[in-house]
Amino acid sequence: MRWLWLILPFLASAAAPDPTVCGYVYGVRGDWRLAPQFAVVLKPGMELHAGDQIRLMSSARPGHIDVGLVNGALWNLNCDTEAQCQDPIPLPATAPPAALSQRLRDLISGFGSHVTPIVFTLSRGGDGAPQEAVLRLAENRVDLAPALRSMGPSKLQAKLIPQPLGDATGVVDCPAIQAKDAKPACLVALTTPGLYRLEVRTGDREPQTVLVLAAADAGYRQMEDAFAEAVRVADSWGSRAHPETRHYFLSASLNELARTAGKAR
Repeated sequence: MRWLWLILPFLASAAAPDPTVCGYVYGVRGDWRLAPQFAVVLKPGMELHAGDQIRLMSSARPGHIDVGLVNGALWNLNCDTEAQCQDPIPLPATAPPAALSQRLRDLISGFGSHVTPIVFTLSRGGDGAPQEAVLRLAENRVDLAPALRSMGPSKLQAKLIPQPLGDATGVVDCPAIQAKDAKPACLVALTTPGLYRLEVRTGDREPQTVLVLAAADAGYRQMEDAFAEAVRVADSWGSRAHPETRHYFLSASLNELARTAGKAR
């Protein structure tokens, strides 16, 4: 029987090869599942492997799925009519070359392997909405300008709410912040780094909400550089990505930056 004990480890390794990660789900609408059993429901943050097949199970339309490949490109499907997406659809047979930096790949790999990220869907990006951002926390105050530069030529009111729980800061009045402005333009008193919900009101519009990360001055540059790379990836998708896809990707990036910063302390 000794030969059996010798061969079992080999059989186990041969029977369970480590499949190559092809990409990650960033945006999904509808009941998308993984073939062949169709028991696994696909959700944002889940990894997919080269050669996987997926299928839209529900007859409800429209449905879509956005998958970020490991090279930063976007692979997506849009199913607008009942005649579309009836059969399993294969992902790329081989994983594309990993063109992203190791730093960004490490962030992305944590999207689905840790606690569900904090993501807000009240505002979905685009002109006139606040944007996810890393904010510098120095001298017990933080500048909101990086998150507000896309809001247009309007005066704003803003406040920060710690996540997942905490008391909001006071409301501050912000002048119109132009994209060309480089100097601090909207300062809020703050002492604790971490994730915050930024709530912005313009005129009589409903408040718009976005996730931001207040980074201590010592680690700000490293976090800002990593997040800037995530923004460049999201920008490269253009209009091919649904708004919630970009929103999830950037919010999840901020969550991972906050998690790794907490681990380092």
